[in-house]
Amino acid sequence: MKKKLICLIFLLHFFPAVYAQYKVTFTVKDKSYFHHDSIFIAGSFNNWDPSANPLYLLKPNGKGDFSTTLNFKPGTIQYKFHRGSWASVEKKSNGDEVLNRKLTIRKDTSVFNEISTWRDVFLQDKWTGLRIENADTSKLRITNELAFAYVNSLEFYNFDSALFYAGQSWQLLEKLKTVGYFKDKSSDEYTASLISLQEITAYTLHSAGNYTKSLEIRLDNLRLAERLKDKTFYFNALWNVTYDYYSMKDYHSLLDCGLQMADNE
Repeated sequence: MKKKLICLIFLLHFFPAVYAQYKVTFTVKDKSYFHHDSIFIAGSFNNWDPSANPLYLLKPNGKGDFSTTLNFKPGTIQYKFHRGSWASVEKKSNGDEVLNRKLTIRKDTSVFNEISTWRDVFLQDKWTGLRIENADTSKLRITNELAFAYVNSLEFYNFDSALFYAGQSWQLLEKLKTVGYFKDKSSDEYTASLISLQEITAYTLHSAGNYTKSLEIRLDNLRLAERLKDKTFYFNALWNVTYDYYSMKDYHSLLDCGLQMADNE
C-alpha cells in the first residue's frame, strides 16, 4: 500500500511536468525603412521551417508591431525571424548574421525582439535611410554600416563602395565636429567614433594590399586610443597594428607590439 501511494505521488508530480504547455507571445518591432506585412518565426521547434507557414505568421497588433502566441513544452528553444525564406532572414544593422535567438521556457511569458533589417533588402534599406533621414548623426550611422558591410560581408563585398561610404562617413564626422556636436575633439564619444571609422578605412585598404597606408591610419588610431578610459580600444588598435606589421613581414616591429601588449596586461 505504501509503495502504491509513493508511485501515485510520483505520477501526480511527473506527468504534469511532462505534458505541461506554456504560452509564449513573441512581439517584433521591424526597424527597417521598408514596410513588411508578412513576418514569420522559425526555430528548433519547427525544424527551422523557412517557408511562409501561416502557423508561424506574426500578425499586426495595432501598435505598429507584430506578434503571435505559440504553445511550448518546458525547455530551451532557438529561433529567428524571416519573411518567407532564408533569403529574407533578419540581419544585423551592419549586415552581419543575427545569431540564433534563445529562450528558456518555464512559464507563460512574453518576448520582445527588434529587427534591424533583412537580407534581401539590406542595401536598399540603407539607401532609403540615407535619403529620408535628416539628422547627420543618423546618416553617419548608416554610412558606417554600409562601409562595414561592403568590406566585411561576403554577400555585399565591394571595395570601391566601401571606400566611398568610408569617405562619406569621414565628411559627416568632420561636419558634426565643426558644428559642435562632440563639443571638442578630445571627447570620448568623438574619439571612439573616429577610431571606428578609421578602422573601417584601414581594413578596406589592408584588404586591397595597401599595408603602408593601412598602417598609417592604424598607428593614428593607437595614438587616439591612448586617450580613452576604456582600454579595450587600445588593445584592439594595437592588435590591428600588429596585423599590418605581420602582413608587411616587419617582424622586428611585430615583436615590439607583442612586448607592448605584454606590458599593458
